[in-house]
Amino acid sequence: MAALPENPEVQKWGCMKLSLCGGHERAAAEAEAPRLIAAAMKQHEQNGQIQDWGSQAFAAFCAGADPESCSRKDGAVAEGAVEVLVKAAVSKKASAKRQAIGALGSLFRGEDVGCMQRAARLVEARVPQLLEQALKDDESSRTVRKVFGALAELVQVVPEQLSPEMLELVERALAANAGYEEIQRLGERIQQAAPQRECSKDKPTYWSGHIGDEGWAACPVTGETLSALRTMFVVNHPAELQGSRCRQLPPEVRRPARPLRLAD
Repeated sequence: MAALPENPEVQKWGCMKLSLCGGHERAAAEAEAPRLIAAAMKQHEQNGQIQDWGSQAFAAFCAGADPESCSRKDGAVAEGAVEVLVKAAVSKKASAKRQAIGALGSLFRGEDVGCMQRAARLVEARVPQLLEQALKDDESSRTVRKVFGALAELVQVVPEQLSPEMLELVERALAANAGYEEIQRLGERIQQAAPQRECSKDKPTYWSGHIGDEGWAACPVTGETLSALRTMFVVNHPAELQGSRCRQLPPEVRRPARPLRLAD
C-alpha cells in the first residue's frame, strides 16, 4: 500500500486484508496500518469499495475497550481516522456509509483517560448529527443496527447529545424493526442511558403554560408515556365520531331540551 498509493486495486485489497486483522492488531499497529488506511481513503474518496473496506479495517483495528485497544484508537484518530470516516459516512454508497458509522461508533468505546478527548473530537465533527440524519434517511435493519451500535457507545460517554428528536427517531426505528432482537436490545440500552429531562418553570419560554395555579406544564415525553398517549387517541369505533354519545342513551335519562326564551 505504501509503495503504490495511487493504485486503487492495491489499496482496496490492502484495506480488505487489514479488515481481517482481528487478533493481530498489535502487528497492524507496528506496520502503521492507521496511516495506510487513512491515506487510501483520503486519496480515493470516490471509490466506494475502498471507502467500504477502509471503514471495516478501522473498525477491526479499533475494536475493544482495554487500554491497549484505546491506545490504538488514539493512534487512529491522530492519523485522521475521524475525518475520513465522516466523509465515508455521508457518501452515496450505502455499504460504505454503514461501515463508516460502525467504525465511528468503535471510537466512542472505552474507559481510558483519552475516551473523553476522542468523544469531544467526534462531537466536534458532528457525528451525533450524522447519526441522526442516517436514521432519518434509512430505517432498514442493516443501517439501524450500525447506527444503534454507535449510539449505544455514544450515550455511555456523552448522553447529553441525545436530543428529544433523536430519541423520537430511535423509537420510530424500533417500531420499524420490531422483529430484530439485536436492534431492540441496543434501542433499550440507548433509551435507558438517555438523560432524564425534568419540566422547568423557566424554559422553554414558548410553552403555553407553566406550573402554577392550573397545576400543569408542558414537557417532552418519550418511551412508555408517549406510547400511552398515542393509544388514548386511537379511534376503535369510527361510528362514534358521527354524533354525540347522548343519542345512545335511553330516552328517560336524556336531558330534556329547554325552549329558547327571548328577553323582554
